[in-house]
Amino acid sequence: MKTIKVLILPIIEVICFSCGSDDDSGRQTQKPKIIYILLILELNELFSEKMLTIFILKHKLETLKHTVMMKLLNILTAIAILIFMGSCSKDDDSGTPPVNDASLFGKWEIISGRFVSEDDKYIEFNTDNTMHIFLENNNGFRNQIDGTIATAETQIDINFGFGGATYEYELGENTLTLSRSDGNLVELKVLETPEIISNWVIPIQILSEGISPKNDYTDIAFNGTQLVVGNGYLPGNIDLVNPETFAVEGEIITSHNVTAVEIENYEFPGRYTFQSNGADNTFYAYREDTNAFVFQSNPITSYISGLASVDIYSIWVGSGANGMLYLYNYDTQTIVRSITINSSIKGLDYHGGYLYMTLGSYIYKCDVSSDFEIVETYKLPNTVIYGIAFDNTNFWVHAETSDNIMKLIKTNLTL
Repeated sequence: MKTIKVLILPIIEVICFSCGSDDDSGRQTQKPKIIYILLILELNELFSEKMLTIFILKHKLETLKHTVMMKLLNILTAIAILIFMGSCSKDDDSGTPPVNDASLFGKWEIISGRFVSEDDKYIEFNTDNTMHIFLENNNGFRNQIDGTIATAETQIDINFGFGGATYEYELGENTLTLSRSDGNLVELKVLETPEIISNWVIPIQILSEGISPKNDYTDIAFNGTQLVVGNGYLPGNIDLVNPETFAVEGEIITSHNVTAVEIENYEFPGRYTFQSNGADNTFYAYREDTNAFVFQSNPITSYISGLASVDIYSIWVGSGANGMLYLYNYDTQTIVRSITINSSIKGLDYHGGYLYMTLGSYIYKCDVSSDFEIVETYKLPNTVIYGIAFDNTNFWVHAETSDNIMKLIKTNLTL
């Protein structure tokens, strides 16, 4: 019987330990039921080893069943609590209107009304209190106006730097309404294709710059080694400027007020230099090598502000007065095409099959192969650009900067 006792005691001790309960101090206490079983087992010499094994297995099964049932009960209790809390939450919110999580900040498409002009297309409000208005007219000329905002409850103050206004705003489902005290109303909807404004206007940078020898609003050209700068309405001649030092290295004698100058797009010593003359509606051609007069064009348009040579027969002519663009064939002395721009054209240049045009701080890359389409819009901030030329690598501009000084500026814009 001692053999049986030695076998039983370690097992019963384990069972007693595992079935213990915590007292108030957190320590394990033994259940009397298990101790009682132990005593019976010790006294009963008729128990065989097999019967003891069966008993232990039965007890383990009952313990496992109890554990599983308790876990299942805990899970069902947790589910009931969650359902109860959800039901209470719905009951509590039954008298409260739904929360409008719409935000003023984001990209919007203007449906009706105007901020700056009838060309307003899109607007963007940012959480850093900046804003941008994206404009485009019927000819595809794009513009971008930047400003700042301040918001308070349902009011937004907009400041463009040159002016501003205060609007009351109301958010709807994917809509925004802005109203001003003078009755101006702007209706917007969420912009469904926000990528459309990601490259609306492409900023360009200054690589180098120098003070222009001519402090007047004139177009420029490039003769292969030097920048060619018209004299405008100032006394003097056309200057030839070193693009590295910005020093005047020579001049072209002229009797005109050259607001637009161009070198013929033709690699030949006898190519032409084209010159406008103030308000005249014609331009003049001279041989570049001898400066000998060749011809005067037929009347085209007054106040020629830009000339862009295409080939040995044709040249684009822009007017700063009537907002018109003309393709002129000087072999036949006829206007081949005319395009209404409705903007005061400044500098022109033609390279790589595209016409480059300047208006304000912007350079427009235009496809004029069949119709007229603006394919890219570039901006040189804090400038007004009057002339543009290409040095076979980079574009140069003749621009008035924010300090009211005319400068020759080399940009990072390439073909």
